[in-house]
Amino acid sequence: MAISPKRAREAYKDVLRWGLDGAAMTWGKKAETMERYVRIATQSAADEKLEAYKRNSCQRDENDYHTPWADAKKNDEGPVQVFSDPHAPYHHPQAIEFLKWVSKEKGCRKRIVCAGDMADFHSMSRHVHETDASSPAKEYEKLLAFTAELCEAFPEGDLVLGNHDLIPQRQMKEIGLLSSMLKNSHELYGISEGWTINPLYHVIDPDGWDVLVEHGVGSGGKYGCANTSKEKSCSFVQGHIHSAAAVIFRTTHSGTTFGMNTGCLVDSNSLAMRYGKYGTRKGVLGCGVVYSGEHAEFVPMSSWPDFKG
Repeated sequence: MAISPKRAREAYKDVLRWGLDGAAMTWGKKAETMERYVRIATQSAADEKLEAYKRNSCQRDENDYHTPWADAKKNDEGPVQVFSDPHAPYHHPQAIEFLKWVSKEKGCRKRIVCAGDMADFHSMSRHVHETDASSPAKEYEKLLAFTAELCEAFPEGDLVLGNHDLIPQRQMKEIGLLSSMLKNSHELYGISEGWTINPLYHVIDPDGWDVLVEHGVGSGGKYGCANTSKEKSCSFVQGHIHSAAAVIFRTTHSGTTFGMNTGCLVDSNSLAMRYGKYGTRKGVLGCGVVYSGEHAEFVPMSSWPDFKG
C-alpha cells in the first residue's frame, strides 16, 4: 500500500525514537515495511532539498551561479570525520584523544560521524561472557562515561546503529517485550541531543557529496566496502570489519566513487575481543576522513605522534 511522504516522515521519526522493531510493532507493520518507509522519507527530504536549491538557483545572478558540486570541490568548511567500532567500554584508551587530533590536523567540520558499534554490551549479549567481565550495570556505567566524554569533545554528530548497539533491542524481543519500552535512543546510549541516531544509514551530504554510511552488516571481507559501493552506485563508508581498513576508488565515465572501511577504535587486547586472540589479523586502529564524494582517506592511529600502542 502506498504511503504519503508526510506519513513516511512520521514513521521515520518513530523509528529514530523506538528503533526499527519497536516502530514496526507500534505501526503494526513488518520491519521490512518500516525500512521502506524510511527510504521514502529520506528520498522525499532529498527531493525537497533539490527543489529548494533549484528555486534559489533561479534567483541568482549569472555571475555568482554555482552548483553544489562546485561547493564540494571548494570544500570551504573542511572534510567530515568518520569513525567506527569503539565497542565502549572496551575502546582503545586513546580513542577520543586520537579523534580530537585528527579533527584538528585535517581541519574537519565540527560534526562527526560514527558508523556503528558505539557500544559493545558484552555482558548483556546472548553470546558466552568472559568470567572476569564487568557486571551489566558496571559495563553500562562505563559506556555512559565514554559517550559523555565523546559528546563533550564532539557536541554534534551522527550515529548509525551497529549490530552490537542493538543488543538491548534484540534481547527484549527474544523475551517478548517491546523494544519501545526501552529508554529513548539518546538516553540509552548516553548521546547528547546534538547528535542524530540513525537505525539504518546516514548520508554525508553537506554540499551534494552523497556519501552513504552504513555499519557494514552484510558487507564483509577485505573488499566489502568496494563491492557495496559498486552495488549501490555511490561512495560508501562502513565499519564492522575491524581488520580491514582501506579506501578503494573506482572510476567510470560518470566519475569517481570510493568505498572506505574505517577500521575500528576497539582495544584488541580487551576481554570483549578475546574471541579473536588466535586470529592472524587484528583490528586496524584509525578513522576515516571524507573530503568530497570522490575523495576520502584512512588515518591509522599509528600515524599519531602520541600513539602509545
